Parts: sequence; structure tokens; C-alpha cells
Amino acid sequence: MSDYDSIMRLGLVTLIWAVWCVQHSLFNSEGLIERTGILETSIGPYYRLVYNIAAVATLIAASKLTPRGNELSIIEWQGCWKLVPVAVWTGGFIVFWLTARLLDGWAFLGLRALGLGSKRKRDWEGDLVTWGIYGIVRHPQFAAGIVMLWVRDLRDTDIVISAILCAYLLIGARMEEGRLLRKFGERYVQYREQTPAFVPYTRAGRIDR
Repeated sequence: MSDYDSIMRLGLVTLIWAVWCVQHSLFNSEGLIERTGILETSIGPYYRLVYNIAAVATLIAASKLTPRGNELSIIEWQGCWKLVPVAVWTGGFIVFWLTARLLDGWAFLGLRALGLGSKRKRDWEGDLVTWGIYGIVRHPQFAAGIVMLWVRDLRDTDIVISAILCAYLLIGARMEEGRLLRKFGERYVQYREQTPAFVPYTRAGRIDR
């Protein structure tokens, strides 16, 4: 494959995944959701579920549309080193599980609309969670996702996809910061000063609830 063909292929990859990121962010935008008033309709309780199903479906579509073939291998884990991405990805899923335990994982998945999950209200529900894994870093899901994107076999196509999704996660974390700052104000400012965003380089103390 010529350099021109490689550039065109990677350009198409960039377009496909940039479009996926934009549409995924757009339909999760609080401003758009509020303006449409969709949460006040009969569809409202199921919006999160439909959104997640659509996200997975479009993610699969983006993967299928991604041109593969004649790719350049950049990183390939071989021999005993194959255990490294296995360990990292296992750790990543553990992080997701830990965050789901502190937050309402059923609501995040949209499955509460189907009556699934415990109906017992937790003492901290709706409050600013600053303990557990959130006492180590402010954005554990984003941090785990970024590491998982890069610790795997990587071809040139995967490098482009990882770079786009990494940028998307960083932007998503920034937007989440803004949302939490608006909701919790000075308490979140204090939490942000005590707890790093992604890398646990300081000892974070719990903020009283």
C-alpha cells in the first residue's frame, strides 16, 4: 500500500471515530436534553437505556466501518509480556466495578427503568462521593479507560483510534468537572484541591459529607 493510501485510510479512520465521539457526546449533553424536554415525556425514564444501547450499536458500527488491512504493527505484546495487557485490562474492569458500587451503576446503565437493581436508597445517593477509589483520583473510570486504550496490541489504525478516544475521555473528564462544580460548588473545589484527577501522586483525605 502506498503512503497516499495509508494517509487516506488513517484519515477515514479519524473521521469515523471523530463522528462517533461527537454524536455520543451530543446526545449526552445536559443542555440538549434540557432544551428538548425529552426527560419530561413518556420516553424520559428510558432515555439513559436507549442512549446506552445506541452508544454500543454505533460503537460496533464504527468498528465495522473502520478500514483494516495492510496495517503497520506498532506494539505487539509477546511471550510472557502478554500478561501485561491482561493484568491492566483486568484492573480496569475492577476499577469500573468499584465505581459502580459507589455510584448507581444500575441507573448509569439505564436498567432501573426496567425495575432492575436494589431499590434501597443509599445514605450518600446524590451526594459528592470523595471516599473509596474516589479518594485516590477524581476520575477513576476515565483514568482506567485511558490506560486500557494504550496497553494492548497496537497497529497504526489502533494508534489513531486510541488517540481520538483518549482525547475524548480527557474532554469528558473536563466536562464532568464543570458539572460537579456547578452542583457542589466550594465542596468540589476543596475535593479537587486535595485529590488528583488521574494519577494518584498525592495522599487524598476524605472530605466530610
